Amino acid sequence: MHLLSGSLARSMKRLPEGLETEGISFRSMAEAIDTTISDGRLIFHIFSALAEFEPCVIRERTRAGTLLR
Repeated sequence: MHLLSGSLARSMKRLPEGLETEGISFRSMAEAIDTTISDGRLIFHIFSALAEFEPCVIRERTRAGTLLR
């Protein structure tokens, strides 16, 4: 799994709801992700949450590092 960064990570936060709203499903050929079933939707939401979490952690660590200087 590759970590998401930048605009892709920000887009991932809104992607699950946008797909559902438009009636679009997602099925990965490389991973066990299929948004037509509940397990796949759960994994997709977890990845979206991680995409949202990562930039927040980076900001917090940057602030903490700045305060230590």
